[in-house]
Amino acid sequence: TKIYRADGLVRAVFVPEGNHTVEFVYLPESYSVGITISVVSAIILGIFYLFYKNNHVREEFEKK
Repeated sequence: TKIYRADGLVRAVFVPEGNHTVEFVYLPESYSVGITISVVSAIILGIFYLFYKNNHVREEFEKK
């Protein structure tokens, strides 16, 4: 269905008589890309942290 502008900022749709559910969904591509970049970055940072922590523990153990 076509979405119309009503009163400037509000959106409207024409629906026939009867019971209906109108649902507007806004999911821009930039949101999906941003979530993907954030998740990949968190995974990479987690791997680096575990690698650093493991090396740090190993160095402390070898000093003793």
